[in-house]
Amino acid sequence: MPSTLSLTAARRSPFRVIALDLDGTLLDERMQILPANVDALQAARQRGIEVVLVTGRHHIAARAYHQRLGLDTPAVCCNGIYLHDYVSDTPLRGEPLPVADRLALLERVRRDGLHALAYLGDRFCFETGEPVLDEVMAWAETLPDALRPRFERVDDLAPVLTQAERVWKIAVSHVDPAALPAFARGVEAELGLGTVQTGPLRLDIGRPGHSKASGLLHWLASRGLDADQVVAFGDNHNDVSMLMAMGHGVAMANAPAAVRERADEVCGDNDQPSIAAVLQRLQAEGLLG
Repeated sequence: MPSTLSLTAARRSPFRVIALDLDGTLLDERMQILPANVDALQAARQRGIEVVLVTGRHHIAARAYHQRLGLDTPAVCCNGIYLHDYVSDTPLRGEPLPVADRLALLERVRRDGLHALAYLGDRFCFETGEPVLDEVMAWAETLPDALRPRFERVDDLAPVLTQAERVWKIAVSHVDPAALPAFARGVEAELGLGTVQTGPLRLDIGRPGHSKASGLLHWLASRGLDADQVVAFGDNHNDVSMLMAMGHGVAMANAPAAVRERADEVCGDNDQPSIAAVLQRLQAEGLLG
């Protein structure tokens, strides 16, 4: 990984965009944004720098953070499968799962004994709970009604998946992390879908060819910007594409080793104002704004 000095020497122009993953990166372990990070991002925006959220989350589960930061940029959601404009409250682009793929995936999930969480256009649907989902639902209950994502437990996901206008992705989980790689290989080879691991016990599945990098690049092109003008922060396997494709990729200290190794820089963990520290350093070096 390059040192701060080599980064400074290599840059001819400052970064104009800050791209941020949420869970494990911008959010601390209580699912909150540290005040110091809020202040640093607001200061950057006041200097004309664009801030964009690039997350595996559904837009309804990222809305509270988008509002907390006072952003007007779209969010790249579900690992680049779609972009959501909060001003008009509509997707700008996206590629939901076809009905046949939804049902084939559900059949495989049931056969292999996994849990499934479907990301519909306006809500989440599931048949059985699991610890990570329980934690997210508990967090949702702390939000005001207008910002609270909707979770719906159903007896049978099949009719829901058949009738839904949009299913952006389906997240699956298993108590045994060793079960996920084989499941992912089967889904990719036999169903032709894209997979990315977003936690030790969780796998996200959607249309192939999408990633955080591809979604962010689409937005950058719409703004007349390029990847070299972006400093990106992330912590998980679904962030690797973005960390490698952008001008400067920063991995959190709490990221797995495989993620840290692919970043240009490793900062502190998500329970410290590590993002603020990086942004303040880049500003001091004339590399931000």
